[in-house]
Amino acid sequence: MDWWRTEHGSRIRRYIGVIALELVVIAVLAAAINRPEREWAPEDSTASAATYEPMILYASVDAGATDAVAVTTYYDVPLDDYIQDELFALCEEYDLPVALVLAVIEVESGFDADAISATDDYGLMQINSSNFEWLAEELGIVDFLEPSQNLRSGCYILYQAMQLADGETDKALMVYNMGLSAASEAWELGVTGTSYTRAVLEAMEGYA
Repeated sequence: MDWWRTEHGSRIRRYIGVIALELVVIAVLAAAINRPEREWAPEDSTASAATYEPMILYASVDAGATDAVAVTTYYDVPLDDYIQDELFALCEEYDLPVALVLAVIEVESGFDADAISATDDYGLMQINSSNFEWLAEELGIVDFLEPSQNLRSGCYILYQAMQLADGETDKALMVYNMGLSAASEAWELGVTGTSYTRAVLEAMEGYA
């Protein structure tokens, strides 16, 4: 087997190594392609936080970046990448945690963009029809079921709720869910959390 140590043998070893590496890559790609799609089928528009097991799924790399590689991490939730991009931008604009907004969407609509509740709450973040007029005036919203406009409406309301609650997430969620008047009355009675706020905070832990 001295020929195995010759230059010719060295070339053969390198060739075998390249083939082995290619086979590993092919196997990994095949496994990824054949992985079944995750199904999302919430029973209703008020799905509980326990319905989902959120996780970071994959990252998208901006190949056009020059000085630094831009990486966007998406979540394993039934929202298209471009909708998640808009959600990330809104969270940055309104200084909201992405995990909080995702948790609100999960609890409010179970990620159903077409959800309409019996109390006239619309879309992903369940915007009540009582808010349509002023949101249309301030934000130019015309379609509260359209995901992008619904997200902007919900994030704007949640941003205002955070301001009214002095940054306290529990209280802000009460304002978002109950309205400022009802939330203020509850605060006066010493109530600073509800089953709704607890559900959102529990769901939020899955996106942290």
